[in-house]
Amino acid sequence: MESLSAFIFSDQDGCRKHHRAASLKARHEDDRLKVCEYNDQIQCLTQILCNRASLLIYNHDDARRLKLGVGLVVGLINISVFCIWVPARLQISQTFITLNKHWGRTEKILFLIIACCLDVYFIYMVRTKLIANTLTKYELAYRFNLLMVFVSFLLDVLIIVLMFWDDDALNSKKGYMQAHPLVYLSKLYIEDEPSRATG
Repeated sequence: MESLSAFIFSDQDGCRKHHRAASLKARHEDDRLKVCEYNDQIQCLTQILCNRASLLIYNHDDARRLKLGVGLVVGLINISVFCIWVPARLQISQTFITLNKHWGRTEKILFLIIACCLDVYFIYMVRTKLIANTLTKYELAYRFNLLMVFVSFLLDVLIIVLMFWDDDALNSKKGYMQAHPLVYLSKLYIEDEPSRATG
């Protein structure tokens, strides 16, 4: 009887371990899917910014170089995120976990800088190519673009602040995970609007 109960309990432990391993694997697959979606959002967002600026670039080669250059830089940053995030998520070593924490914040700041540079370039192009050439009908679109750039900048800053805010009592990690998709979907919509206004 004791051997039977020992077999049952050992079998239950085996089932628990198998269930934990299966749920951990499912969680890692879900996390990988989230990172892929995030990388797609970033690529789409930066290419929207490039396409918007290329509307006002007369030389098609310059517009192509802008798109390829930004795509390459963003792609390299996204690859580095994968290379650091996967070992950190698998908890291979504390070094990767610490590196992931700092690189995650750094890449958000890099994306903020890239987005700001592209936004400022677009605003400059609207001002110099359209408004300066007596196309005053674009003055309202120019002001609207300034407002949209400011809102987009604030959304980027919100994401960075949520990443730097390490107060566990306020459960900031959960707030960041909830805010992140909403912020990037809002940014995709916001960044697409100025190109319609000037198109």
